[in-house]
Amino acid sequence: MKSLITKKNKHLLWKDELGDDFLLLSYAEVYRYSNNVLRLHIFSWKKHSQIRKMSLILNEVKIDEPFTIVDVKTSNLDKLITLSTFKQRPSRTGKWFKDKEKKLAHKMLHHNPALAE
Repeated sequence: MKSLITKKNKHLLWKDELGDDFLLLSYAEVYRYSNNVLRLHIFSWKKHSQIRKMSLILNEVKIDEPFTIVDVKTSNLDKLITLSTFKQRPSRTGKWFKDKEKKLAHKMLHHNPALAE
């Protein structure tokens, strides 16, 4: 993921306990699934319908969890970021953050790599 974003969006980059990096947006977490595909775990139904209306979804997987899994082209990453993002990292001790860790069922750790301009 770090090769897809700029320094401006560096605060969105996190990693899980396995060391995989992902972007944490206010409505989803975004993983790089392949070179051309991003996988989103969307936990906001409102944003999910917005993304569907924008015709960005390649594949949708409905599961018995409080989120939906969606595949999107890598070229649409900027559109996903502009839908809703944070100005700074959310507090790891905050209620919102703890709720997302519980919903997504994994720990989220700070990730601060060196990025190119």
